[in-house]
Amino acid sequence: MANHVSSHLQFVNISEEGRKIVEDIGNVLRTRNGDNEHSPSLGFAFTENIDDLTRTFMCDYVGAKWAYLDDWENDYMSFESAWSPVEEFVEYVVGEVAKVDESVIAKYTYEDEMPNFFGVQIYTKDGLHDDAEMDSEELLENLFDSNPDLKEEYSEDDGFTDKGHDILWEVQWDFINDWQEETAREMMDFDE
Repeated sequence: MANHVSSHLQFVNISEEGRKIVEDIGNVLRTRNGDNEHSPSLGFAFTENIDDLTRTFMCDYVGAKWAYLDDWENDYMSFESAWSPVEEFVEYVVGEVAKVDESVIAKYTYEDEMPNFFGVQIYTKDGLHDDAEMDSEELLENLFDSNPDLKEEYSEDDGFTDKGHDILWEVQWDFINDWQEETAREMMDFDE
């Protein structure tokens, strides 16, 4: 079972006031982290005390037992977390932006490192608008459908051949990225 989940929050529609909120949240995290060279814990958005950053606290407020801000600007944030995406933190950030920007739209994508799962979520001022997730079995089904060579290099008993692993690593991340983008576009078609 994998441990790390990479994720990315991108504001598709955001005002200048909203951009300032995102920038400020990133700065608060960095400052409360002591401005050291390590990525700041997302828990610092909710407390200044490092002793508060227990597993329970992090799961309740952030969504993962540990989670760090890798990078941010005024319209995006990227994260690394344990076992799960940081949905609670994303809801908090989008909620803060929505206080000053009722037209906010945000896309949140995440993928487990194996990948055991990956997904996409769309947020508006009202919170989570829509979401979709795919697990590793669904991923393989899709990859087998679109890559007959990959299916030939796999058996239920033995798994993938070496050639199958090479093909898998070549095609899976492109499929995941394409699926996330296409699914997000469909979710943001608010006129349906």
